[in-house]
Amino acid sequence: MPTFWPSCSTRSAPSNSRRVPRCRASWRNAIMPGSRARRMGAHSTSHPPPVWSAMPVDDLSDSLWAYALDRYARPGVEAECLRLQDDHGWDVCELLWVAWLSERHLRPDPAADQALAAARRWQQEMTVPLRSRRRALKAEVSRHHRLEPLRQTLKQAELQAEREMLARLAALPALDATTAAALEQALDSCRMLREVPSEDYPPLRRLLARWIIDAPDAEPKPTC
Repeated sequence: MPTFWPSCSTRSAPSNSRRVPRCRASWRNAIMPGSRARRMGAHSTSHPPPVWSAMPVDDLSDSLWAYALDRYARPGVEAECLRLQDDHGWDVCELLWVAWLSERHLRPDPAADQALAAARRWQQEMTVPLRSRRRALKAEVSRHHRLEPLRQTLKQAELQAEREMLARLAALPALDATTAAALEQALDSCRMLREVPSEDYPPLRRLLARWIIDAPDAEPKPTC
């Protein structure tokens, strides 16, 4: 499962008043990408690029990370993410990325397929093995409580690997959105990333709607 806050209390999200979990190992200490010189770009010349498009990559990474923390904390989201991840093979980090882009009237650049493939290799070679080991250790911990610190260490490592994945995605170029509706743009972006089987569409749309369409009366709850 995604472990955006494996051991946490609550804090206010940087971008709004919702309460979201805060990891004991501060997210500010998680892995970040390198070059500040790269920018999210490739906007059409017919419209001026939004101010945030000139942000350094580190700032974009922080923006996507804060977005991920807030959206993952919303009610019902964790179960939806697990279902799409475990039963349908979707990468939750990629879904957060396309939702984040869509709310900014952007979409992934298909020409960046090699960079996206490199980010996916990171996820498969780093994050997925850590997740598998953490899950495998859960049964052992029930019999040998001394292993709990090791499981928590794996959680923290998985968390940092997920943040690095989001940082790599945030650094990829983006194009202007092709539709004004953010939810529909996010779904279009998902179809660009991979084939969307008919059985995936309802849970995918439901999850993206939880993220993109605000529910002012919904109070997010910590998931750990």
